[in-house]
Amino acid sequence: MDTALQRGFASCPLQRYNPHEQHQFAEIHFVGGDVVQSTEVAQFRRVAWKRFEEAEFLLKGGYTTGAMYLSGYAVECMLKSLLIAQFPKRSHKAELDRCKQEVRHDLERLKHELAKKGVVVPGSVLPALVLVRTWTPEMRYESAARHVDEAEDFLAAVKAILDWAKGKLS
Repeated sequence: MDTALQRGFASCPLQRYNPHEQHQFAEIHFVGGDVVQSTEVAQFRRVAWKRFEEAEFLLKGGYTTGAMYLSGYAVECMLKSLLIAQFPKRSHKAELDRCKQEVRHDLERLKHELAKKGVVVPGSVLPALVLVRTWTPEMRYESAARHVDEAEDFLAAVKAILDWAKGKLS
């Protein structure tokens, strides 16, 4: 049986996840200027890019609200990755647990936590953060589709944030 969902996704090229590319996410930035290995940071970074890829897929299929909802998690994961990377490696697991318990899905709080650790968001990325700040996990309850232009702008802002954070983690 051919459904609208299948027809909508049939025209979307699916990019397969390549596990051999995981090595590029294993190195993280700083703590005393040294590059350290951290499973926690690498995991959040990988998940951020996966959620973004999935959000792009949804957007191409016309699922605008779902694309925005899922891409918000990409920002959350990437900012958590960046925050955790600011601590000594021995603290990464504890910081991950703290983020899950205390910070949760609060992008504004993540931004403030990063600022306290000296991570300054450049002016070129601030408009993207302002736009993405409208995201909330409560979007999962929205049944109405968002306008395509709104969703495209939102995902473009998410991409700008992810690219900036990736540069900070490299």
